[in-house]
Amino acid sequence: FTVQNQISTYARSGQLNTRAGLVTTPTFMPVGTRGAVKGLTPEQVRATGAQIVLANTYHLHLQPGEKVVEKLGGLHRFTGWKGPMLTDSGGFQVFSLAHTRKITEEGVSFKDPKTGDKVFISPEISMQIQLKLGADIIMAFDDLTGLDELAKGRTNEALARTERWLERCVAEFKRLTSKLKENERPLLFGISQGGLDNNLRKASLEFIQSQDVDGVAIGGLSVGESRQEMHAML
Repeated sequence: FTVQNQISTYARSGQLNTRAGLVTTPTFMPVGTRGAVKGLTPEQVRATGAQIVLANTYHLHLQPGEKVVEKLGGLHRFTGWKGPMLTDSGGFQVFSLAHTRKITEEGVSFKDPKTGDKVFISPEISMQIQLKLGADIIMAFDDLTGLDELAKGRTNEALARTERWLERCVAEFKRLTSKLKENERPLLFGISQGGLDNNLRKASLEFIQSQDVDGVAIGGLSVGESRQEMHAML
């Protein structure tokens, strides 16, 4: 990442260099849950000024499956999108599918809402799925809490687990990309958690920066807090 213009402490423009090309920041990243933005062709998405598309690891894992996407040439050929692509880790589903999931130290068990089948994702499996999908930026698997869970005091537990899972993600990522050249491998981002607690957020950020990651994402926001609380935490 290269800063182009620093306007103030909180306002800057820059360039993020990925193996699939540059992304000029700040940028808006449209969501293509299963790789493609619904209702639009890749050309129409590009015409909006979008430079990078986000895909959802959990949903692609369920359908059509990362092995199918890999066999078809990865997300870029699968979707026809020629720019950078980012995949989340499945960590958001830890929050959004709270009624059908069970969290353990090893990982998270989900129930497929369509078939009822058990789906298990661990930090290692998340890395394996995302690399098979062929994303250019991949996210560490994290334990995301909602506001109702904050009231139950699960924030500290979830943050500590997120940190342990990040270490496992880094180890698995390095194992899977050890034979790739620096400009051939995707980028790995850690995810900051800690709810609405300033001290936990600071500790989370410092831990991520102590790990061998390429960037930092901010998770656990837009889960029901006020806009003022969200902006203050950012």
